[in-house]
Amino acid sequence: MMMKKKLIFAALLAVHNTLLVGDLFSQGSLDFTGSPTSGPAALRVQFTAIVNLPGEIVSVFWNFGDGDTSTDLNPSNTYVSAGSYTVRLTVVTTAGRGEVVKFNYITVTAPIAQITLTSPNGGQNWQVGSIQNIIWTSNNLSGNVEIELSRNDETFFPETIAFSAPNNGSYS
Repeated sequence: MMMKKKLIFAALLAVHNTLLVGDLFSQGSLDFTGSPTSGPAALRVQFTAIVNLPGEIVSVFWNFGDGDTSTDLNPSNTYVSAGSYTVRLTVVTTAGRGEVVKFNYITVTAPIAQITLTSPNGGQNWQVGSIQNIIWTSNNLSGNVEIELSRNDETFFPETIAFSAPNNGSYS
C-alpha cells in the first residue's frame, strides 16, 4: 500500500512581510487587506478576506495578534494598545486549507491626548475682579491639567491659576 503525502506550499515574501501556508495555493489564492493599518490606539481596522480557493468555504479564522479572534469572513477589530501586530487568516474549504500571515501588519501608536475647553469659548473680555467658571473635558491624559491665564495687558506672560486640576472638570 502506497501512501501519498500532501504537498504543503509555503513561501515567505520578504517584500510584503507575508507568509503563505497551505495545500491550495497552486490552485488559487488567499490574501487579505486591512484599513487603516496604522494610527493611534483605539484603532478600528476593517479586514477584508480575498479568497480565491477551490471548494466551498467551511471555516474562517482570524487571529489579530492582540488576543482577539474572529470567525467572520470580513471582520473588524479595535486595537487598544500601542504596538505592532501580526495578523493571521486561515481558511478551510472542502478542497483543503490556506493560511496567510502578515507580520507587523498593524502599527498602533499611543493615543492622542486632547483637551476641549467647553466654557469660555475664547475671545471673551472679563471684568477685573469678576469670577469666571472654566470648564473642560479631556481624553487620553495620564496626569492632571495645568490651567494658565494670559492677560491682555502690557505683561503678556501666562499666569498659572490651577497647577493640578482633574482631567475633566471645572475651575472658578
